[in-house]
Amino acid sequence: MRNSPTYKFDGIPETLMFKDHSTLESLRLRHVVTVVFDCRQSGYGDRTEQVLAQVVTHHGAVVRVVKTTIVSAVIDQRWDEVNQRILDEYAEEGEQAAMCLFYSCL
Repeated sequence: MRNSPTYKFDGIPETLMFKDHSTLESLRLRHVVTVVFDCRQSGYGDRTEQVLAQVVTHHGAVVRVVKTTIVSAVIDQRWDEVNQRILDEYAEEGEQAAMCLFYSCL
């Protein structure tokens, strides 16, 4: 997590903590590691030049590793840290909320 864009941008070092580890046995041995940390501002990824809420934000990340390769890292069950994008189900929710807000303002 120390090298991930979300943590690297404004993560608070003393808050990064290991929470859990499990092993999934399938075709390939997978490790699932859960960590928690706080950031000084809201949001995900590298937020350079964005307007940000100045609020300490607590995050939980689930990282899946096969051998020595990170195959996925999801923060707060909504941000894909590997691909730097919001997960599809949350993108759809955000679009629906924006449409409701737009139509209620008419």
